[in-house]
Amino acid sequence: MRLTRPVIAAVIGIFVVAIALGVGAAFLIRERQSANGRPTPTPPPPATSTPGTTDPVPPDQLEPPELPADGPYAEIARVAASGTHRIVATTCTGTGVGTAFQFGTEGRLVTSARAVSGARSIAVLSGDRVVPATVAKIDAVSGVALLKPEAPLAGHTFELGTRLLAVNDEVALLGWTTESQHPARGRLRVAVGKITEAGLTVESPDGRHPEVRRMAGEFDPGLAGSPVVGEDGRLLGVVLQNAAGQTEVQVAGLDTVADPLLGPTGLPSAMEPCVAAAGPQIVTTVGGQAPDGARTTLAQWFGALNAGDWDRAHGVLSDDLQAEWPVEKLVTDHQGAYLFAVTAGPPDGADITVSWVQLRPEGDQRCQRMAATMTVEGDRIRSYVQQEPAACS
Repeated sequence: MRLTRPVIAAVIGIFVVAIALGVGAAFLIRERQSANGRPTPTPPPPATSTPGTTDPVPPDQLEPPELPADGPYAEIARVAASGTHRIVATTCTGTGVGTAFQFGTEGRLVTSARAVSGARSIAVLSGDRVVPATVAKIDAVSGVALLKPEAPLAGHTFELGTRLLAVNDEVALLGWTTESQHPARGRLRVAVGKITEAGLTVESPDGRHPEVRRMAGEFDPGLAGSPVVGEDGRLLGVVLQNAAGQTEVQVAGLDTVADPLLGPTGLPSAMEPCVAAAGPQIVTTVGGQAPDGARTTLAQWFGALNAGDWDRAHGVLSDDLQAEWPVEKLVTDHQGAYLFAVTAGPPDGADITVSWVQLRPEGDQRCQRMAATMTVEGDRIRSYVQQEPAACS
């Protein structure tokens, strides 16, 4: 049967009306389900604190980097420094501070093995971000480790060079020194120097490292894991930390680091048991706009907790807080944790909002952003109301 134009128009009109009625019916059904079906989630009761009850204190501005004023490495520093990051870890040895840099297409980070040897938790500091990471591989010969961050990081990705480091070669390292107002956060340094020795074999608790070079300059533990580059910006080596109290800059060259960096990423060696993993043994500082006296008292509190000096930490609390928070509870709450990036905001009446990052060696949330409202009077903390923690990433 052939349909005429009036018939076709009528059929189309019927379809349009049917669709409109269907949409209206669906809307009414959804409205009734909202009213009579599942209850709308209610906010938590007033007694339950929630993340963001008080806005976290913004971290202090980074200190100006130490960069070459001119020459080929000035431009390299401008481009490549964005691919280097501070790492903080809780480890069996209590080292746990260094530099990591971006390498390869899978978003891996490279660092010195000693900075993460036996790591129970690792935080990568990139700008204002704190990203948890795990050890993907440790190579006992080269002394380097590969890390896997839990979230992608922006910035420069380093590429391998094509030559071996020789004596008198001029190179640059890019790393985060602990010579900073906030040692755990660090300050970016780009240092130019020459290779002074080559072919060394160095012993360390993590292994025996052949073909190590020495580079002119003074070593700082925060520089462990720094990339060493040539004038083209390509990677020629990695700065190692092989001993506590190390003063010289030691560099593993491409002859030992290329294979572990380019080879398949495997599981790290089994971790040795720790009585309690510890964070880096550096000074704990407090930034922010709180009065100097309050920040000094808070630094004593956080520093004592990081050092495991429970009696000293207990002594910073007021008499009332000491009764609520006995030494035994301090140990239970904080043993094995490391607290850094502490910032105290300007006072709101008697209250000060304090933010920090907490690393723990165990549990699903090993890296957490913490905040609390405190009242500080003189050299004592008079009140302490903590918010619920939030994940680092």
